[in-house]
Amino acid sequence: MPTIELVAIRCPALPDFPRFRSFAIRSETALASHRGLFQPEFDQVSGVIVHLANKDCESDPDGFWFGSDLVEWDDGDLQLPVYESTADLNAEDQWHGEDQLDRFRFKPPVADELRTLIVILLESSPEREVWFTTDMQFGPSIKTQATVSLSEFLDLIHSTELRWHCLYRIRESWVGCRPFPLSLRD
Repeated sequence: MPTIELVAIRCPALPDFPRFRSFAIRSETALASHRGLFQPEFDQVSGVIVHLANKDCESDPDGFWFGSDLVEWDDGDLQLPVYESTADLNAEDQWHGEDQLDRFRFKPPVADELRTLIVILLESSPEREVWFTTDMQFGPSIKTQATVSLSEFLDLIHSTELRWHCLYRIRESWVGCRPFPLSLRD
């Protein structure tokens, strides 16, 4: 199950968020990831974290929080790991399903509303920087990072080029990129 998290860098307090139609959010000032792949990076900064989840998770905010209904799946022949015993769950040499999926895309209604969320977080960040991360069992065995402008990331969320296990550092603009106006809020 995928975990999708955004961090507004150095944001001092929780912004006011609208109620989104296509996904649920949970926000907090303690930068604690639900899966931990990028926790070492989160530990180096302060701000506000937003966890995205399926809309039906909204009714149980303390329950299991994941975003499998937010993406379009082209999983073809995913293979599930087989565990002979509970000891296999933590075994170093046990295959846990990784390295099957590399890229994904959001469903169109999610991508449209995600744009609004990112703009709110950018406006709330004194650094004008938001981190977008994903963590998923079937994703790559290594994590990556990329720095993109807001306009580049908005293009990515509508394509099949978003990478699993990638920390995207989204900046309002950066050298070599055209600035993008923050007047996208609905």
